[in-house]
Amino acid sequence: MQRIPFPPRRALLALPLLLALATGCKKEFDTPPERTIASGSVVTIAQLKALYQGTPVHFSDTAGAVNTVYGVVTADEQNGNLYKNLYIQDHTGAIAIRLLNSGGLYQGDSIRIHLPGTVLSPYNGLMQIDSVDVDNNVVKQATGVTITPRPTLISELTAANFGLLGPYQSMLVKISGVQFAASDTGLTYADPVTQQTLNRTLEDCNGNTTIVRNSGYANFAGQNLPNGKGDFTGIASWFGSAAQLYIRNINEVQLNGPRCGQNTCDPMATLSEDFSTVTNNSTVTLECWDNTFTEGSVAWRGKVAGADRSAEARISLGQASTMWL
Repeated sequence: MQRIPFPPRRALLALPLLLALATGCKKEFDTPPERTIASGSVVTIAQLKALYQGTPVHFSDTAGAVNTVYGVVTADEQNGNLYKNLYIQDHTGAIAIRLLNSGGLYQGDSIRIHLPGTVLSPYNGLMQIDSVDVDNNVVKQATGVTITPRPTLISELTAANFGLLGPYQSMLVKISGVQFAASDTGLTYADPVTQQTLNRTLEDCNGNTTIVRNSGYANFAGQNLPNGKGDFTGIASWFGSAAQLYIRNINEVQLNGPRCGQNTCDPMATLSEDFSTVTNNSTVTLECWDNTFTEGSVAWRGKVAGADRSAEARISLGQASTMWL
């Protein structure tokens, strides 16, 4: 008769233990760390720009130093008109952002910029935060935030409003009653073949002009300029000694109405005019309105008092004058 050997008791006891260990083991995955940036002294965009006193400001992690600014992205790189450049805005102002690397931030993003490692300085008159690393300097707080464009006139795009602390610099603006110059109509925004950046002239019905600067890399570079008059929304930037506008979305160029002087001016039962296009102390020029005088030499002139715009006619004591609008 053949003997059948049995395994030792210790081996039999070890087998269930191994099975229990094998079945009871559950792999735990590491939780990725939450991305945070050290907090510190926070400033508004206006306060940040005021830190510049003639020499570049290099931000560091020094205790108590300014190291944070918040803003909403008002223009990004998606349409190709800007490259490694953004514009952000808060309730106090706006500023240009120069990125070390392209991508990652979009119009409507509410962001926090950790300033250490960046530099505050002007470039050809435009104040900017330079050397911003999206991965290391920026935390996105929210998306889809809307900034309302500031109603603006071409005549307001002046050096007085575009100083380094000027209220218009890098702002999102909306200009009404404007058109591209007749000499530019029929042209494209830029040259998509050579990818050359080109300037186009935007004008109002009073002869005021400004530049719209378009990149040859923009996805609208090959489109023809519209030949009508209407509303233009974009970023009010600055270069050297003059303002220049940047298109952030081609759908915000709504120039499809009659050009200056082309209105038929049909009689109307009632009139409504908010004088939103008048310039302070300049002769009022409005389509379908005659500004005349039949006695004396005083015409109606624009009056701007804060956000209020109107027309007025002032005469000297004892001066006879009859004027019509």
